[in-house]
Amino acid sequence: MIGHCPICNYKGEFILSKKKDDWHSSDNYACPTCNSRNRHRLIALVLNQIKNVKFKNVLHCSPQKCIKDKLVIMSDNYISIDFPPRETLRSGVTMADRNMDLTELDFPDNYFDLIICSHVIDAIEVMEKAVSEISRVLKSDSKSMALILVPNYEEEKHLRLLNKPEMAHWWKGNLDGYVNMIQHYFETVTTVKYQDVYKHEKYLLANEAIIVCENF
Repeated sequence: MIGHCPICNYKGEFILSKKKDDWHSSDNYACPTCNSRNRHRLIALVLNQIKNVKFKNVLHCSPQKCIKDKLVIMSDNYISIDFPPRETLRSGVTMADRNMDLTELDFPDNYFDLIICSHVIDAIEVMEKAVSEISRVLKSDSKSMALILVPNYEEEKHLRLLNKPEMAHWWKGNLDGYVNMIQHYFETVTTVKYQDVYKHEKYLLANEAIIVCENF
């Protein structure tokens, strides 16, 4: 598949890293240069729309190496967390700064200007607690936001908790199911879907979406 990576500006043939199946909601293409996946490129495109903004404090959950450098440049204080910290080329996750459970964040209220949480909350059994913690540490002003991404299984009618984790997932559902749950914890919740991005086809975004959460 031919595409264009907005992170490293590579243009050419992308690698099919994962085919759509019961646990991958769409074909996933990896950039051969920076290893970005569909969802990482959508994050980068949204961040590219934020002009001349320097965030004071940024939290990156289970950090993806391909967008870490961009977040470091955009912030005065970049902090990444994972539980436990790990590094795996297959998923693109890089070693985090701190070993911290997303359901028990060791940060004060109203601390972060930007939070990136990509394909993490669906892997936490007490998902609502994790979302509540994200809301607690997010600043309450119009310039702060949390970007939450989840696997979108469009064929699922409801967001459901599994009896046991499967392929590292505790939850499975469609985008609307996640949005309906998340909106109870933030003042404003909107979505940015792959169709909203100009010429989305060339970036190979599949059916990715970002849930944009704000407290103001």
